[in-house]
Amino acid sequence: MDTKIAYGFLDESPTLSDTSLFFCVDIISTNDKTNKRLQNIIRRARKRIVKKKLKSTKELKFHNSNERTRVFVLSEIAKENVVIIAIAIDKEGRRIKDTPQNYGIVVGSAIAETASLFPLLNLTVDKKFTASEQEQQYIVEVQKTAQLLVPKRGSLNLSFNPPVDSKAESNVQLADFIAGALNMKYNNSDTHYVEIIKTKIKIEKTLLWTEIKKRIVKP
Repeated sequence: MDTKIAYGFLDESPTLSDTSLFFCVDIISTNDKTNKRLQNIIRRARKRIVKKKLKSTKELKFHNSNERTRVFVLSEIAKENVVIIAIAIDKEGRRIKDTPQNYGIVVGSAIAETASLFPLLNLTVDKKFTASEQEQQYIVEVQKTAQLLVPKRGSLNLSFNPPVDSKAESNVQLADFIAGALNMKYNNSDTHYVEIIKTKIKIEKTLLWTEIKKRIVKP
């Protein structure tokens, strides 16, 4: 267990309400020094790898990148001093509404899994909701769920930065690439992207949506 503060960047793939079997959430845990190195990965990918027609794209993401770009970004992440926590939520055939409450529950359940490694976590997430009331509801639900689901004898001191537009935060864009790799593994049975970053994945779990809900109702 690391008692120093960890800086986490979270993203997910695909959307919670679509027909996919799994909803994948990842957290990249870093330190301050590593953050500066990570921030250059997207910039270098744009300069060296991205084709001309994508140069004007406002945000580089897994889904709008070609194979070469995906492999480059993931390979560069794998070179850095990072820890990846990967959670796949098995929706059990359900189409779950993408509400602040539901989204907060799945994100909170992923964060709870980090407590054994990083009890002090400062987290940055992509801006999910445009309405400030919904955004606040989501943050409250994340905090509540994470604290309820932290394993017994564990502790979690979680602080949030204001949700950001991922276009302005390259480390959240990196989290998107990892989430995309997880999505390919769990929803498309394609593991070759996850293989690139597997040495950095310290926790990888599949959680059932119904079990999470039960634990929240009856902690």
